[in-house]
Amino acid sequence: MKKTLIILLGLVMLSHTVAALMPPMEDNELEKDSNTIVKGEIIQVESLGKKESNQCATHQNKLATLKISEVIKSSIEVKKDQTVMIHFRDTKFKEGCVGSPDHKHYKGETGTFYLSCKDPLNCRLTHWNGVKK
Repeated sequence: MKKTLIILLGLVMLSHTVAALMPPMEDNELEKDSNTIVKGEIIQVESLGKKESNQCATHQNKLATLKISEVIKSSIEVKKDQTVMIHFRDTKFKEGCVGSPDHKHYKGETGTFYLSCKDPLNCRLTHWNGVKK
């Protein structure tokens, strides 16, 4: 009985871990779900507000400035050499905790960015794997 209970408890804990991890989106899904797709370079990253902590992680809201070198698709007014602001959350998980964190941007990062934008000042990656090198 005790062994069965331990196995059941282990399965429940494992199922929560697996459910917390989001698989990557396929390229065709990224294209479909993104209202803005651009090539460019992150030229600045800044922290917004204070760090927040809970029992499993520490979070810091951040803002990345992306300078556009090419517009592939956009439903908002953006053009080459313009910048857009990408909001993201820098998450550091504590030991024993897992989850699906945002993609962390860094100065000098380049690639094709699959974005969901309300306007040039308010964009997010469509999904955590929304940057292609």
